[in-house]
Amino acid sequence: MKKFLIMLLPFFMASNCSEVKTPQEHQLTVKGGQKFNIELPANLTTGYQWTVCNYTPASGIILKKYKYKIDKGAGKDKKFVGGPGKEIFSFKAEDVANEVTIKLFFNKIRPWENEPVETVDYSIKLLPEAESDND
Repeated sequence: MKKFLIMLLPFFMASNCSEVKTPQEHQLTVKGGQKFNIELPANLTTGYQWTVCNYTPASGIILKKYKYKIDKGAGKDKKFVGGPGKEIFSFKAEDVANEVTIKLFFNKIRPWENEPVETVDYSIKLLPEAESDND
């Protein structure tokens, strides 16, 4: 047994040195026909932007709109250049016959770089419109 654990040690050490960020996991429950937003903190002046890695329109949700919104300055009514904001992805859930779970992964990355600095994972439970009305 001891020999077996020693053989596995390099594997666990190598996995701890990975450059891939551990995803932040979020869960949403939506019903068919419902609109919902996913908002991610951003500052486009840094060059970083969020990208949806595994989205397809056939998945049961449709990306309807994307926008970037600059936050208002601290205690001020004015927005300021270079300040933080959020990227807002607006989706609409399609009606489904049975409950479906959809996974979306968002990577925060600069277009000219290969590795994301952050990954966010959304698990979206899509309920049939009729089923969710009974909850």
